[in-house]
Amino acid sequence: MKFRQIQIDTPISREIENSLELFQYRALELIENYEDIKNQGFDISGSRSFSFQNGQISGAGMKVCRHRLKGLFVDFRFFVGNDEPTNFFKIHKTIGLLSSDVGYRKTLKDLKSGWQEKGMFKGWSDISPLQMIQIYFNAQAFHGEHKGEADFLNLVQTYDKQALEFVLAMHISDRIQCIRHLRWILEKVNKNQYLQVPEYRYE
Repeated sequence: MKFRQIQIDTPISREIENSLELFQYRALELIENYEDIKNQGFDISGSRSFSFQNGQISGAGMKVCRHRLKGLFVDFRFFVGNDEPTNFFKIHKTIGLLSSDVGYRKTLKDLKSGWQEKGMFKGWSDISPLQMIQIYFNAQAFHGEHKGEADFLNLVQTYDKQALEFVLAMHISDRIQCIRHLRWILEKVNKNQYLQVPEYRYE
């Protein structure tokens, strides 16, 4: 893919440099985990059947061990946890200051839109994909405790366990592509002080 090397407009502080290094490390771990689990049967393509019974959405689960799937979820949490320095929106805001280049700005806008995409399950429940992800991965239930967490309880009452895991996996898969793209854009910024922006962003 053809791309432009866009020099940054402002020096990177040590704090930002550390955040970007951590982002690169965690993003690579997530991407490698994602590619590995796909080799083990993780597949969100093709048709799926879902049903609505007694106010709950039910459906087929994933063809991988749910504990293996939880490992992918753990790596993904670094990008949605409110307390994480690699939270997607925190990183997006930080790197927004690096350049005013038009192609770079278009890229960041599209990545943010992709992260907020409602997806194919729009309208299935009153919980949007982004809300679902934030509720699930920021809840204490993610660590085995959910007392008093009304949002999480509403989520697990809306979907049965298998359907919830599949829907989360689909939402995560879409957002891993955003993380993959953002990692590539930032790949050279700490060492060489430039951003990589696809040439088509200038057409």
